[in-house]
Amino acid sequence: PERWGPSAMAGLAVATSAVVASAFSRSLAVQAVVLPLPTLAAAVAAVAGRDRGDLRGILGLAAADGVALLGLSVVFTRVGHTLVGPEGGVLGGGLLMIAGAIKAGAVPGVGTWLLAATDGPGAPVSMALRGQGLALALLGGLVVVPGEPHAVTAAMAGGAVLVSGAAALAATTGRDVVTALSGAAAGVVFAALGLGGAVGTRAALVLTPPFLLAAGAAFTLGWNRREEVDVESRSGWRWLGAAALALAVLSLAGLPPGGGFPGTWLTLSLVGARAASAAPYYLVAGAIALGLVSAALGAVPLLRASWARTWPAILGSVVAVALLYAGLAPVRLGIGWWVRIERDLGVPVVLAASGPPDLPPLGAVNLALVLTEAVILVGAVVALARGFRDVRVPFVAMTWPRPTPGFGRRIVSAVRPATERARRASVGVATAVVLEAGAIVL
Repeated sequence: PERWGPSAMAGLAVATSAVVASAFSRSLAVQAVVLPLPTLAAAVAAVAGRDRGDLRGILGLAAADGVALLGLSVVFTRVGHTLVGPEGGVLGGGLLMIAGAIKAGAVPGVGTWLLAATDGPGAPVSMALRGQGLALALLGGLVVVPGEPHAVTAAMAGGAVLVSGAAALAATTGRDVVTALSGAAAGVVFAALGLGGAVGTRAALVLTPPFLLAAGAAFTLGWNRREEVDVESRSGWRWLGAAALALAVLSLAGLPPGGGFPGTWLTLSLVGARAASAAPYYLVAGAIALGLVSAALGAVPLLRASWARTWPAILGSVVAVALLYAGLAPVRLGIGWWVRIERDLGVPVVLAASGPPDLPPLGAVNLALVLTEAVILVGAVVALARGFRDVRVPFVAMTWPRPTPGFGRRIVSAVRPATERARRASVGVATAVVLEAGAIVL
């Protein structure tokens, strides 16, 4: 019903097309040409919202484009031709991963993180930006950077997951919860890449499809523009949308039976193996686990206050079934497409000690039995509660009473007016335009 609906859909279509082009091309020239398109699409869509607050995050995205362009230039200088090669070096791959982290929303308070939490039409384009961020990260982590572990990358990713979990607990709106939860899930992918080796590569590849599906479902079902307005449910589909959103939350948090569980389990298992030779990796494991659990707890109020109309609820349930299958199926046999990845990229075969390749396939009868147990449990709860009821509850955040203003808060109160004046003067938007123009010219 919004006037800017066509602008949002057009921006999402343009950005997604650019992501597809970058994901399937090994040419550095093609990567450089399509690099700024998702950012430009998000900026144009955000302008249609007629609110400068909708432009938050554009500056960070423009800076990420500049970093990625520099990374592509370094790779081109090292390999001497326009095709991506394994001799690209750590510097080029590291720059691509930094840009990918900003665009995937794994860096709190920067780029996609800010854009996804806005009210305007730029927020839906953030889903394509997440896809571009993961494509850049995989390009830098799988092809350019060697397979050895990178402790700095893993440590930074673990810290980002922990901060994202804390942000989910402190969030005051459903939009902020979805943004923080998606950021925590994206950080796990970068942690897997930082751990290196065949298992780390495998975990990143396994995590990517469920992350994009779950983040899209959570955004569609949990991002309500006017959460303070009591929106009427339609024809009893609210419970179906809430169930689909719950499975998306489980997948993003890496909890079973969500689709993100196998990749998260591989990541944490590899962190434990790395900790056997380097004890600081235990801190990375603790940060990831604590961040994911905190993000899941922060999403509880979102499930309680969620609502969905008929078609979003049905589409969300289809995605939920796909996530359920990906989470219940064994890693090796349930997600078999990485065999081609191993052959094309020359990635070593997964270590036999990881376990899942030796598990038998989950047949249709066993899958039906697992689902039957869940149906019986849910049916018992519904029967005891005397059916589904629309309680029309608002979003109530998991926050604690604020402390008495201290010295730090007084400083923030003094600096905030100047920051607001700078924002109203569109300094950040002007800087983003200059950066994007420079990237296009280069």
